[in-house]
Amino acid sequence: MSFILSASTSCADNQSQALKEFEQNASVKIQALAINLKKELGASMQAGGPVAAIKTCKIKAPEITNLLNSTDNIRIKRTSLRVRNPSNAADDWEKSILALFEQKLATGSPINDLVYSEEITTGEQTTLRMMRAIPMQPVCLNCHGDKQTMNKDFISALDQDYPNDLATGFSIGEIRGAFSVSQTISN
Repeated sequence: MSFILSASTSCADNQSQALKEFEQNASVKIQALAINLKKELGASMQAGGPVAAIKTCKIKAPEITNLLNSTDNIRIKRTSLRVRNPSNAADDWEKSILALFEQKLATGSPINDLVYSEEITTGEQTTLRMMRAIPMQPVCLNCHGDKQTMNKDFISALDQDYPNDLATGFSIGEIRGAFSVSQTISN
């Protein structure tokens, strides 16, 4: 069973069309961020291992995200219930969707199918939102796995750059976090 759900709090046809168009644009933006981050992190890992990847996440990841957010009015970020960078903390809506993803994963939904989008209308403003789960993969263990198995230099660098880190202790197949995309439009 897969879990791809779109919800709409309004029944207007043009708003449903707006959500469909947003979903397509959001998927493109998610793919762009994922590809660019993977490329930068891969280069960092080859050049200097996990310690170098910390600097990439701290400096390059926000730069890539900001560049993608500068091209249109669709905003993207990465978030999690257990963040490394506090500026990536989930808002209430994101927390509820991440909890829903965890529930769906626990009941057998494939992690790559965990996508949720919603159209939220309040007054004269509509916000379109979408989240896609980020699965833990083997390479992710270098920086997000069990601290007992991590390189001591990495742990030292992590403690220096992210003293309040909550983003370790993950296992392959778990939800590391999610891409979160939003767009606000006037009605």
